[in-house]
Amino acid sequence: MSRHQGTRCLARGQFYGRVATHREVAGLRMTDLHHAHAAFLPQHTHECPHFWLLLTGAYREHLGSIERPHRPFSFGYCPAGVEHQDEIGHVGARLFAIEFDAHTAQMIADVNRPMSTRATEIHETLAFSSLLQLHSEFLRARAGGYALDCLTAETLMAELIGYAFEPRARPANRQPRWLAPVIEYLDAHYVGLVRISALAASAGVHPVHLARVFREVHRCSIAQYLTILRVRRACALLGVGDLTLSQIALHTGFSDQSHFTRAFTATVGASPGVFRRAVFS
Repeated sequence: MSRHQGTRCLARGQFYGRVATHREVAGLRMTDLHHAHAAFLPQHTHECPHFWLLLTGAYREHLGSIERPHRPFSFGYCPAGVEHQDEIGHVGARLFAIEFDAHTAQMIADVNRPMSTRATEIHETLAFSSLLQLHSEFLRARAGGYALDCLTAETLMAELIGYAFEPRARPANRQPRWLAPVIEYLDAHYVGLVRISALAASAGVHPVHLARVFREVHRCSIAQYLTILRVRRACALLGVGDLTLSQIALHTGFSDQSHFTRAFTATVGASPGVFRRAVFS
């Protein structure tokens, strides 16, 4: 692969790769984008800001001297006018993108102007759930051949913007030092049994204080946080064709297939079976 020279501004609806299908609703343009092969894409910018979700494959962003590798079910935000290059992995990549018109883009600037000017990978768990639910609405509309519901799309997009960019009740410089190790433990051990009493003891705080501070910082309970981590891992495992839903439930920390199906459907907006057929078939 060789690097291309020059910078091109891609208009709304334009992407490198193949646009498999798209839908428009409430100032949003949702695109199913496929890259069949490895490639180092030309330096470019986008006319419209957009969220992206990597569904399959892998790619690496080049933002000046910064390189960011992304694996399936990473997601992020790309502002208008930011120069970057994308390196598609050897197995190709499939992405879901949501572009905004000027009105919707202003919503992001109104919520948090500094975040609206730089490309970033997003790690907010509730933002991930909102984005997956938008993707599920897109899949249903595509499969049924009908338009997306305007109010549903607007609501989910407002939630996504809020979770991704709205300042937290406790900004980073006001978060207690004991919280970071708790988050690291949850991120590493979400498949196993987690008890709030044990987490609180390890942090040296009362369980009630832990639960309250955690919700202030992450805008969800510890249980919700774990569920979304487990669902995110399950999304990737659904692409492994020889794993049954029961096996995926076991591998991701759910008590059984029924529990897995309920949690997955509530988080994603589609059942595991429907999601697997739509994304990986």
